[in-house]
Amino acid sequence: MKKLLTLLGAVSLVAASGATVVACNNDDKKPPVTTPDGKEEINKLIGELNKATEQEWRKVGGKMTPKAGFFEGEASANNYSFFTRNNLELEYSRSALKAKISDAEKLLTDGASKPDPAKEELKTAIEHAKKYDNGNENLENVKAAISELNKAMNKFDNGGETVKRNLITENTLLRTFSDFSNKNRVDTPTLDALKKAITEADSVLKQGDRKPLFAKNALIAAIAKANETAADDSSTEKALSEAKIKLEAAVEKFKNTKDEDKQFRFYSNLTDAKKKELKANVETLFSPTKLISDLKKSISLTTYSVLIGKFGEDWIKNIVFDFNSAMIDFDDKPNIEIGQKFLSHINLSYTSEYQYNDAENTTVKKQLKGNIIITISNDDVFIKVINNVQEKLNADLMKEGNPLVWIDKEALKAFDSDISDIDIIGNSDKYKAALGKYYEKKLSIDIQKLIIDKYLKQSGSAILDNVTTPPTSSMTIDELANPISKLGEMNLKELTLPKVDDSKDWKAQDFQRQNLYLGKVVDSELDDNWKNVTLADSTIAKNKDLYNDLKTSFEEQKKVFFDDFKTEYDGIINSESPVTEHPDIAKMQEKVVKHEQVSINNIGFQTGNGNIQWLNTITIDLAIAVNNKSDKDENTANGFAFAAYYKGIKQNLDAFHRFYGMSPSDINETLDKQKRGLAFYMTGKSLGADGKPTLFDFWDDWAKQDFIKNGTPVVADVFSKALNLKDTKGKQNRVWAEQFLVQLAGSKYFEFKFSAGEQGDKENKVKYKIVSSPDNLKPGLVLDSERKPLSIKFEIKNDLFNVAIGEQNYATNNDGQNQFTLIGRN
Repeated sequence: MKKLLTLLGAVSLVAASGATVVACNNDDKKPPVTTPDGKEEINKLIGELNKATEQEWRKVGGKMTPKAGFFEGEASANNYSFFTRNNLELEYSRSALKAKISDAEKLLTDGASKPDPAKEELKTAIEHAKKYDNGNENLENVKAAISELNKAMNKFDNGGETVKRNLITENTLLRTFSDFSNKNRVDTPTLDALKKAITEADSVLKQGDRKPLFAKNALIAAIAKANETAADDSSTEKALSEAKIKLEAAVEKFKNTKDEDKQFRFYSNLTDAKKKELKANVETLFSPTKLISDLKKSISLTTYSVLIGKFGEDWIKNIVFDFNSAMIDFDDKPNIEIGQKFLSHINLSYTSEYQYNDAENTTVKKQLKGNIIITISNDDVFIKVINNVQEKLNADLMKEGNPLVWIDKEALKAFDSDISDIDIIGNSDKYKAALGKYYEKKLSIDIQKLIIDKYLKQSGSAILDNVTTPPTSSMTIDELANPISKLGEMNLKELTLPKVDDSKDWKAQDFQRQNLYLGKVVDSELDDNWKNVTLADSTIAKNKDLYNDLKTSFEEQKKVFFDDFKTEYDGIINSESPVTEHPDIAKMQEKVVKHEQVSINNIGFQTGNGNIQWLNTITIDLAIAVNNKSDKDENTANGFAFAAYYKGIKQNLDAFHRFYGMSPSDINETLDKQKRGLAFYMTGKSLGADGKPTLFDFWDDWAKQDFIKNGTPVVADVFSKALNLKDTKGKQNRVWAEQFLVQLAGSKYFEFKFSAGEQGDKENKVKYKIVSSPDNLKPGLVLDSERKPLSIKFEIKNDLFNVAIGEQNYATNNDGQNQFTLIGRN
């Protein structure tokens, strides 16, 4: 990062200095210095800022979560007056009454064909209910208004007739089959089937707490009728069968009836005093100003000064809670088997916004969103368990070595059978797609079950004794765009190009490596210094230079990543997790090549009465390996990760060479100095993955471009764009994507960069010519620098490896005062 910032700073400084020189000395005939615009570096920095901000924003939600669930007594003790039971129930009931009035008015409008007396009776009930819709009513009056309106609506819905049920009151539980049955009666298969249907209907009713009262009444009546039929000794087999069919139809109708809303918007119903009270309680509970202050400290203003420096501390805004859309629910019967317990939630969204200057110096603003569920109950065990899940689940999974979060290629193959170990170490769309499916179809589902079975049912809380998975899922998944950390691309050792001007500095080893990267991957000769190496996955490494280059870089970078991941692991488990650490955790850490993170929203469970409890967003860390069953030393070239890199890099080099029609240079140290600059040969006729020619020819394409046609010196970036087929019209871009990138393994991008410099590391301008018969030179691309001397460098970059070939450094220049062929045409 420091190196990048130094470069950006140098860009600004050189540009400013150049302007000063031109203004003060108009006689200076030296061409103006051309400085890179820094867009590539700035765009990279923007990506890093976005990633860092996204990660820190997740931590904001993580810090809120432990404070979001508390026992009712804590509300009073901490002066959270809005969150006391009485106030929550009152505000919930007031919001429910307002919603009920709206439903009744719609029912009245839709029921135009109902008898006039029924309509008048409902109108009267609505007007009466509205008298209680104000901020000054006590709870009992509001609840009485809801009950009265419910009765009026049910009567209206049934054609104006009062429905009488011997067995039914709104708060009465259904009695079991044994209360109605004749114990002396002999069972038959038909009777047994009816009994089973009654039991199942009873269960459905208990789970349907959110159904409207009229639907509950209808099902209770159907169950009662079936019970009576089953208990009647005179019931025939036909009557028993018909009773079962009718009951099953009633159950199906009950299931298909839309649930009543149990959550309501409530903020607009509050008095001004209550609004102020709610805001103050939320501010005290979560300390949002401090959360943003902590976020700012984690993202250095200095590091990203080129992007956010002009905004100062205002580059990110404070958290804003969206009280207008906040939802409330309240349940005084969270479990049908117990009384005197209550459970309430307030679902509250929040946002922030940050801004930065992009590469075009345009201000870009990005919104950050979050949601928090505040849970209050008088069941202290329930609150402790929920908080424990939300605070410690991630640490528990990581620490115990749970295979849900310690995954490898085999885990992802269940979702893409073609995924390879190269996809795991690289950055392919195939890997991202398989990982996304794993999150959706495996991780989120299994974690929900794990929470219920391991944390909730064994908690000892009466509310949680009979929890189940909700009948429908509303879980959503937020993936990070990039891993938290990764082993990443291998930075292979730089090599020098032969100096055109000095044969004494000929480096045979570097020239051999030059031909590997800018020519062809060949099998090395077997001798005392090289024997082919069988890698962990049985791949045979046959190129000595590629193997040795990769081995050196891999073992250095793997050690650094191993240490970094151990630090990240320690930060995850911290002191939060009481579980026993997996005995082989060190060996497991050694295999990791990526640290991913995902957030799962709306993990829920259903309580005994059918209510659904939603958890706050849970962030899960995952450790990704190539092969979790490996018994190799994965920090060395003996492991499966190294084998994946070797295969992937070789495959990408082969694709690179095919696409350009590239072959090795044949220069040597005895040639005339003008002939020693030839870096590689190129047919220019691209070959596909099958080795057959495509319709694209580099030489023909370049000949049509201005940097060749005009014959005027241009900066190296112009030629780099031509090398990489970067054309604003899009034709070359399609060739690049459809004929080259598709051949790459584990990589979504590839860059073949050329740079040219002169004394002081300034960028030089170069004249490029395609010459068929140059004097004393090989035909091909001939370079002639505008200012002497010239130093050149090629760089190959992709998601698996980077390598620099040559040095853009005056002290090791390649050109002297010469024209030379850079790329030979064959």
